[in-house]
Formats: sequence, structure tokens, C-alpha cells
Amino acid sequence: MKIILLVGLFCFLLQSCTHDADKYAIKGIDVSHYQGRINWDLVAQEDIDFVFVKATEGLNYRDSIFERNWAALEMNRLKRGAYHFFRPKVSAEWQAKSFIKLVALKSDDFPPVLDVEDLKGVSVKQLIASMKVWLDLVEQHYKAKPIIYTFSDLYNRHLRMAFPDYTFWIARYDRKAPALNKKAVFWQYTDEGSLNGIRGAVDFNIFTGNLSELATYNIGAKSDLLQ
Repeated sequence: MKIILLVGLFCFLLQSCTHDADKYAIKGIDVSHYQGRINWDLVAQEDIDFVFVKATEGLNYRDSIFERNWAALEMNRLKRGAYHFFRPKVSAEWQAKSFIKLVALKSDDFPPVLDVEDLKGVSVKQLIASMKVWLDLVEQHYKAKPIIYTFSDLYNRHLRMAFPDYTFWIARYDRKAPALNKKAVFWQYTDEGSLNGIRGAVDFNIFTGNLSELATYNIGAKSDLLQ
């Protein structure tokens, strides 16, 4: 009884124990080799509408289980996307080529995702210029404008104004949502999620629209352009 009363008091002091993410019906996860071997048959039975998977990082790193995850997602008919972890000090051209060489996208897959988390010792001007190289090369190849993943601070201070025509996926581990809008439509709200089929923690995300709107975020190009 004392525990229940303490929890109730804690919720009262916070005004609410609900999470802003609960307002959104469309949920997803993102994974990499850190989650180990995933039982996608079990994950597919959960309330999950989309999955982003790490494919590459920096110059030539390939996620060790990307190909297994990528194939399993298609088999389980889960909407999927692939992301590249950006290293600002490494050639953006070669980073783009590494991603393109590994990732073959189909018409209903998400556009490619560029994961940009910090400056890593470069100036904002240098970061933006390098990002533009990657984004342009990848868009030319897949015929679709990539999505940019970043943390809310970097988005608000620099990237929102530098890339006004891009869709953003914002990371902010908080009960309160960041400033989501018609361009910032994905929110990664925790890295401590738990899900059947995945050992340990996993990142949880929401999409601000409905399923019909989610379906519009795809490559939508001819298959011969995506290989």
C-alpha cells in the first residue's frame, strides 16, 4: 500500500505519469548489431509498424547482422528502412558509396537515413557541407530524398534551418515530445524499450501521422533504379 501511495504522489508531483509518445498510434523501433540476433517472428506479433536498421558507418564499416535483419523484415512484412551512421571527418563521398554498395531498396522501403549525432571536432559549416555531399549522392542513386536522424539540440540549433526540405527523425529521451512538425515526423523517445523477440533494450520511436501517411514515406521508384 505504501508503494502505491508513493507512486501516486510521484505522478501527482509530475502532473501526469503518461508519456507524450502515448498520444501517437504508429510505433516503431530501430536496431543494430547491439541487439544481437533478433527473433523477428516474435517482433512481428508486437504492436510495431516500422523498423529502421543500421547498415553502415563511416568509411567502410558494415553492421554485422544488417543483411540478416534486412531479409527477415521483408519476410515478416514489416516496413523497413536502412541508416548510415555519419562520421564527419571521413570522406562523405566514400561514406555514400559504402551505403549504396550494401543497401538495395525496394519501392515500399523508407528512403535512406543519414544518422548525424554530433560535430566530432568539425565546424558546423564543415558538417553541413559534408552532409550535403552524402545526401546528394544518395538521392541521385535512389531517386528519393533521404531522411535525417539527429538529436533535438543539433536539429534546433543548426540542421533545421540548413536542411528545410528534408524529413527529420528527432532523438529526444524525455517524457515531453520535441517540436514535431510537418518535417520532423519521427521521434525516438527512449533507448530503454523492451520487446518480445529482442534481448535487452531497444530504441522506441513514434510517427506523427497515420498508417496511410506512413506508407507515403517510401522510395516509390522503379526496381531497376534501386539495385
